[in-house]
Amino acid sequence: MISQSLLEPIIFQLPPANERLMIEALPVLDKFGFQVEEFGSHSFRIRAIPEIFTGKDPTAAVRWWLKISKKMRPRWQVNLNLAWQPEFVSAWL
Repeated sequence: MISQSLLEPIIFQLPPANERLMIEALPVLDKFGFQVEEFGSHSFRIRAIPEIFTGKDPTAAVRWWLKISKKMRPRWQVNLNLAWQPEFVSAWL
């Protein structure tokens, strides 16, 4: 997946319940073009987003992904491949 690097990384926080899901999902996020890393307690840093999200709010894009991934666990790869269509992404953002 082609990524768009951000000029400046964005730091955001998640509640503890979502933090654990995000940590588990980091390798999957990477596969789909997000570059997100842990950045302190309950915080994450976004360095890049998939090209499909160019012009969108990077934090909203990551939160969108987290929201749909909660519904699609544990079969992330199969389900997210199906959801990774421009029409689907546009409907959520």
